[in-house]
Amino acid sequence: MEEDILFNFISYKTKTIYMKKLITLIAAFVLVGTSIVSCEKDDGESASNSITITGTFTAGDKTYKNPTFDLGDPSDHIGFIQTNIPVKANRIYVGPKEPFDVGDGNFLNYESYINGDAPGTYESDAFVSVYIPNGKSGIWLYSSNLTSTVTKVDEVGGYIEGYYEGTFYQESKSAGGYTVKGKFKVLRIEYPVLQ
Repeated sequence: MEEDILFNFISYKTKTIYMKKLITLIAAFVLVGTSIVSCEKDDGESASNSITITGTFTAGDKTYKNPTFDLGDPSDHIGFIQTNIPVKANRIYVGPKEPFDVGDGNFLNYESYINGDAPGTYESDAFVSVYIPNGKSGIWLYSSNLTSTVTKVDEVGGYIEGYYEGTFYQESKSAGGYTVKGKFKVLRIEYPVLQ
């Protein structure tokens, strides 16, 4: 009988140890699984610099339908605050350091002039173009009535962040518009003074 009690006690202790190990192992798998899912979510989030053009257009031999262009790292873009603009006071300039190669021999360029100098929602002007360098094929779009939201304005060396959406037109508004959405995170530089 003592052997049965001893055996049951050892069996109980062994089962308890194995259960604790099993629970610890399950908790570890849950933690690792949660970490992997959150990393995948981060990777799947939209790029910090992107432009989506709703519609179909051709540049060179490539026909685009509702494309979203990932415009790379924030350090590939610049932004600065233009001061003393006579009509609209200060404004933020956002643009790439140089046009982006989007493949198939095509490049994308953009510039945005946001009528404000702090976080907030502002009217702005912008253009976006997808084109073949030195060619006549591509699309050049402009908006003079764009809504831009600036979410962050750091000091020089930090970042200017935000997003915009609006209808962009080719040469005239009678030609029909394209909805363009963009997201930006650009390196803030000193206002370049012409000499």
